[in-house]
Amino acid sequence: MNTDTNPTPSAPVATTSLLGSGRRRTGKVARLPKQVRDRISQMLHDGRTYPKILEAIGDDARHLTEMNISSWKKGGYQDWLRENKENDLLRLKYDLALKLVNGKEGDKIHQATVQVAAANMIHLLVDLDPSSHLEALQKSPQDFLRLLNVTARLADSGIKSECHDMIKSAHALQVARQKSNPGTESAQRA
Repeated sequence: MNTDTNPTPSAPVATTSLLGSGRRRTGKVARLPKQVRDRISQMLHDGRTYPKILEAIGDDARHLTEMNISSWKKGGYQDWLRENKENDLLRLKYDLALKLVNGKEGDKIHQATVQVAAANMIHLLVDLDPSSHLEALQKSPQDFLRLLNVTARLADSGIKSECHDMIKSAHALQVARQKSNPGTESAQRA
């Protein structure tokens, strides 16, 4: 079983250990050291039963009950899942950026930037409750207009990028044809 859920040290890491209200969890499992909490969450993720988790944790779990693990599964474990999902997403973005910067695909940085921005917007919109969208719109309609503006700019940027790629491909094709048939170029000019 792989309990190493931390990303590489140089990669960004999301932290969502706070409740939505800004308070920290205070249950018995939440008061354990992070390493122990992560082991419990990983075992829950692996489908272990509560008694097996308590047995595997050993002395660190001597004061815990199955009810404590059950409560953790409903709260802290859900936070752990969200945090891991966010870390995975950040790691993917980080790896993509490194690949583009270090690779020979420098001309694709703009495309990657647009895709990452669009992915962030989608992530934000999917995670929000629809009722909160309506509430936010009523409180601040100008923010909704900004969101629409950003969406339109992303779409426009994507179209411009595709046009640029098509022109670039057509030019590369023309150059390749000229190299394969050098005599036809002078014949076409005459």
